[in-house]
Amino acid sequence: MVTSGQINIVDGEAYSPGRRNLAREEALLALKAELAFQKVKHGFGEMFFNDDKLPILIEEVGEVGHAINEHMPPTELYKELIQVAACAIAWAERLNCEKYANEV
Repeated sequence: MVTSGQINIVDGEAYSPGRRNLAREEALLALKAELAFQKVKHGFGEMFFNDDKLPILIEEVGEVGHAINEHMPPTELYKELIQVAACAIAWAERLNCEKYANEV
């Protein structure tokens, strides 16, 4: 990456900090939406133990690999990456809930 003033050059493409911030905000909004969807679909996760969550996360990572290997459109890869992030965040959130529950 080459930085020139307020423009970053990555692989020949110019990204301003504003564009990068918009891209991050859009991804975070997609992540929040996916977390809400997973909560409705699977519940908060009380019924899952750590041993149960790892295969779910690995399956989602496998879907990212599949999207790459099958040369799927970037929109599909993006969707799969958001699902991986949501699984990881939900798991981390659950661990924090357990930590705080044990402190009371």
